[in-house]
Amino acid sequence: MGITAESSALYISQSLTSHYSYDLENEAAYNSYINYQLEMDKRIDLGSYFGSMHLNPELNYNFSGDWDIAIKEAYIDLYIKAFDFRMGRQYVNWGRADGLIVTNLINPEDFSNYPVINFNDRFQAMDILKVNYYRGMSNFEFIWMPKFTGANIEDEHFISRLTEEMELPVEPEIDDSQKEPETKLKNSEFAFRYSKLGRNLDYELLAAYLWDNYPVYHFDASSMPPVIMPEHHRYWALGGSLSTTYSEFLVKGETLFAGNKIYNADPREVDGGTVEKDSLTWMLGAEYAFSDYMFAVELRQEYLFDYEKEMIQDEFNTQINTLLQGNFLRNTLESSINMLYDLNNDFLKAKSIISYDYRDDVKFKMGLDYVIKEGKMQMPEVDQDVVFLQTEIAF
Repeated sequence: MGITAESSALYISQSLTSHYSYDLENEAAYNSYINYQLEMDKRIDLGSYFGSMHLNPELNYNFSGDWDIAIKEAYIDLYIKAFDFRMGRQYVNWGRADGLIVTNLINPEDFSNYPVINFNDRFQAMDILKVNYYRGMSNFEFIWMPKFTGANIEDEHFISRLTEEMELPVEPEIDDSQKEPETKLKNSEFAFRYSKLGRNLDYELLAAYLWDNYPVYHFDASSMPPVIMPEHHRYWALGGSLSTTYSEFLVKGETLFAGNKIYNADPREVDGGTVEKDSLTWMLGAEYAFSDYMFAVELRQEYLFDYEKEMIQDEFNTQINTLLQGNFLRNTLESSINMLYDLNNDFLKAKSIISYDYRDDVKFKMGLDYVIKEGKMQMPEVDQDVVFLQTEIAF
């Protein structure tokens, strides 16, 4: 059924994935498609140094008759002594958190992929130049992103929520002409990370100058109806993460200080409906393995300095994420249940997944995303009760 070709240092692998999701609330098919992926890797010998090329196109066919072709990843690697260069569309994962985001700043989230089954499907690949320099157990990493890409979200839901909270008497108009920054050299994004692997402690330090992945909504109340203008803004960040073992526990933490970030405020009290604040976000987590099971918990909190009561966002924002995972049948069967609780929005959601490796090239996954407590969830894309089934064949 499949072909794997390897000649002249060219490796080709393919996979065919069928996905079916069923919306429990509306009793209808939510999202059903077939995904075909092709991965090609070719080594390039350049005398005293070498490189490689990686290409990962994918084709999605929806059972309603729609299809599209996209490049999931496409990059070139170059290895010169202690330096690694990677240029092209890629994913970069920073930090120690598994379910919550603190220092994993590079790739913006993609809320059009729901339910999320594979970790990278939660994010969008970016066009990046990444340079790594290795010295012993230390790694110096520099990232340059010439083109900005924001989180894939629907502005209309955020705007309707803001207008409801502010009780605006007239439906506002939306002007998104200033939303995306122009693709110019001065609008590039930069990030730097130093990481070190130790015998008892792994840690990393980072600095970044980025665009906020989420737009802020500026209000112009001088016209009638009022105008809302979504816009992304610059901010700078300093942070780090660490992980270590304590007794039978794996302990991990992350922290991030973000400066000059723009937040929404009530335009009836604040001119333009925006304020500039600094924030501190931290995460503390632990994992404990026993027999064939693993239990993990993470606590994330964001604090806004010099808080003003007119701000739309709360002064403290807290989330708790838990995971219970078990492996059976010689690690061919894996089950997990993940619980996410957003204290500010009073939102509680559970995700359970069962994975079975029938063979090395045939895998099955089925699961359930279920909202236990709706509260005031910000993302309608993840506020769904969905059961899903996925079959993957690699060849």
